[in-house]
Amino acid sequence: MLKRFETIVVLLFLLTPVAHAKLQYLGIDGKILDDQLKVRVTVFKPESNFSLGVLSDIKNLTSNSNCFVDGQTIYCSNINVSSLNFEFVSTNAISKSEYYRLYDQFILPQDVSRVTCIITLPVGAILANVSNAVFPQKYTTLSNGRNILVYWELENVSAQQPLSFQVFYKPASQGGIPLSTTIKIIFIVVASLVIFFVSLLRQKQQKREEMILEVLDEYEKKIFDLVREHGRIKQRKLVELTGFSKARVSRIVRSLARRGLISVEHRGRNNIVKLKKRKAKTFLG
Repeated sequence: MLKRFETIVVLLFLLTPVAHAKLQYLGIDGKILDDQLKVRVTVFKPESNFSLGVLSDIKNLTSNSNCFVDGQTIYCSNINVSSLNFEFVSTNAISKSEYYRLYDQFILPQDVSRVTCIITLPVGAILANVSNAVFPQKYTTLSNGRNILVYWELENVSAQQPLSFQVFYKPASQGGIPLSTTIKIIFIVVASLVIFFVSLLRQKQQKREEMILEVLDEYEKKIFDLVREHGRIKQRKLVELTGFSKARVSRIVRSLARRGLISVEHRGRNNIVKLKKRKAKTFLG
């Protein structure tokens, strides 16, 4: 019965006209665990239906939406989330000869404005010293202190071209570099990682604030603009500047505080309203 349902959904995918609007973002996070690749895919603001072709095998699929596997394709239908996430395991994406080789390929359903991919090598593994050890060649190496991470960021990716990633790697014990050099490299990549993720967090916080500001009504926007202009201001001054009632200003201030845009400091009978300070959180753990 389940197989019949999945077949019907696949037919609907094939028969339903597909809009060619770009996806905003697709992220691929792959972790190499022994001889398996654990993959997490994040799609930001997908349409009601989404599909992703995968060259390697697809096992143990889990998702936050209605997703299933048919052959080499993951289908998700009736999507009602702004951020689609699914995970699966591939057992044949990694091969071994002189070096280990990770290779996988993804077939996109439509053009994507921004694609990121992070491949986390096993603990102690390093990139192999071979030609085209990493593909695509525009990449960055990072580290979390235990693993080397290979990171790509691509823009305006066309669905007409399969999205391929390749990494040759080996255990550090196989002709590894000196420990002192390794420590220097780790320090550099950790510093780069911290800078990168702090920048990423700031962008995320800014986008979140912009999304919140878009849904504010005219009264909330007026209060927020005054707080942003002054940096800090007494609540009774907001009443004076806007001409709103004390009750309305109080409600708006509470609403903006709950959304994380402002903070309120109580001083006796006076409330000091301030812009909320952004606090950076670490992505490393």
